[in-house]
Amino acid sequence: MKQQVHIADKEGVYPYLVSQVAGNEVSIQLLTPSQLRNKTVIIQDHDYLIIDPDYLDVSIGRLCELIASLPCRSAVLCRDLRGHELEQLKASGLCSYINKCENYDQIREGITSFLASRSYFSNPIIEEQEEALSGREQSVIQLISHGLSTIEIADQLSLSVHTINSHRKNILKKLKARTTGDMIAKAIHLRLISCSSPRPS
Repeated sequence: MKQQVHIADKEGVYPYLVSQVAGNEVSIQLLTPSQLRNKTVIIQDHDYLIIDPDYLDVSIGRLCELIASLPCRSAVLCRDLRGHELEQLKASGLCSYINKCENYDQIREGITSFLASRSYFSNPIIEEQEEALSGREQSVIQLISHGLSTIEIADQLSLSVHTINSHRKNILKKLKARTTGDMIAKAIHLRLISCSSPRPS
């Protein structure tokens, strides 16, 4: 039985590259973001999964949860992965990181290593100097990005309004942001939150 390589990526060149590397040894299945996020596809422990986080439009935290929940070997294929993000993903079980900005031979080498069950990790980009947000701060800024008011966030997280305001000030300081819009934009850029999650009901 052929091993499956599941690919969730918006650029059609990577399935072609995988077929070049593996030939008839594997069967390639293209996944949509909803199939992967909602787990409507069967993935076995001997399969391989290649994911572009930008295509899925999820935060690094959610991506870590997804990778940790899947039985197969996983690789991330994307641009602009930062050092702290890579460490989080490795801790969740990530097997390989392939930077799309590398040249063709390097990307091919990364895919070849991954499909041969060897680890391959491109260098992350230089870390920005923003301090890392705590889990609670990430929850607060995600709710802010949904358009919730301070009172609504306090109610949803069972915290006081004063505590939410303190979290907001800390987030602004850590992200070196001047306005709420700037804060949200930076959080999306750093993949701390998803940019298209709907407002909770």
